[in-house]
Amino acid sequence: MRTGLVLGLDGAGKTLLLRQLIAQVVRKQKTVLERIVAFASNPCSTCSYSPDKDEEFKDGDYVVDPNTQPSVGVEHWSLPLDGGKACTLREVGGQLLPMWPSYFESCHFWLFLVDASNATQLAAAAIEFFSILSVDEMKYKPKLLVINQIDASFVIDDTILQTYLCLDRLLAEPDSGPVQIVKTSALTGENVAQILKWLGHAASSGLFSGNNPSIGLSGFSGRYRTLGRQNSASDMRVHPIVD
Repeated sequence: MRTGLVLGLDGAGKTLLLRQLIAQVVRKQKTVLERIVAFASNPCSTCSYSPDKDEEFKDGDYVVDPNTQPSVGVEHWSLPLDGGKACTLREVGGQLLPMWPSYFESCHFWLFLVDASNATQLAAAAIEFFSILSVDEMKYKPKLLVINQIDASFVIDDTILQTYLCLDRLLAEPDSGPVQIVKTSALTGENVAQILKWLGHAASSGLFSGNNPSIGLSGFSGRYRTLGRQNSASDMRVHPIVD
C-alpha cells in the first residue's frame, strides 16, 4: 500500500482535511450500498445501476466537525479509494517540523497545506514548501499543493498567493517534477473530490504521466488563477484531473 505524507504548518487544516476525506469516502460507499439495495428490491427494466456512478451532491455541501487539536505527533489514516485501491496518509504535525525529513524517504507522494486565511503564516509556509521541494527524493515524487480554508471570511488575495508560492513557476518548470495545485475547503468539502481523484492516481502508480497536467484553472492557459467566492458554483477552481 502506498503511503502519502501530509505536511503543513500548525493550523493549516491537515487533520480537518483528512477527516473530510474519510467522511466523503464513507458517504460515497453508503450511497453505493443504498443503490445496490434499491436496485435489488426493484430490478425493473427502467432502472439501472452503476457502481462507478458518482453520488449526486453539491461540491462543498458537507461540513465536518471543525473541532481539532494541533497535531503534536504522527497520525496514520487509512483511506479506501475507488477501484479497490487504498493508501495510507501519514500526517506529521507542524510542531515536528525538524523531524519532517526523517519521513521523506518512506513516502510515495506528498501533500502540503497552506492556510489561505492566515496572511502572517504565508511566508513561512512558502519557505517550508520550497525547502521540501529542494530535496531530490521529494522533488520528483507526485505532490499536491493544497490551498486550504477558502471558506474563511478573510482569504489572501490570489495575486499574493501566486507571488509568495511562485505558482506560475511551479506550473511552468519541469524541474519541479509532477506538481498539482488545488484550492479547497476542508471544512465544507469544496473540491475535496478532486483531491480524492488525485489520491487515486497517486495510489495507483505514484507517478503522473504527461497526460496528467498540473492543476491550475481550466481556461487560463496553464496560469494559476483562483476564483473568488463571488463566482457561480459552476466555475471550477481547479483543472479536472485527467483520468
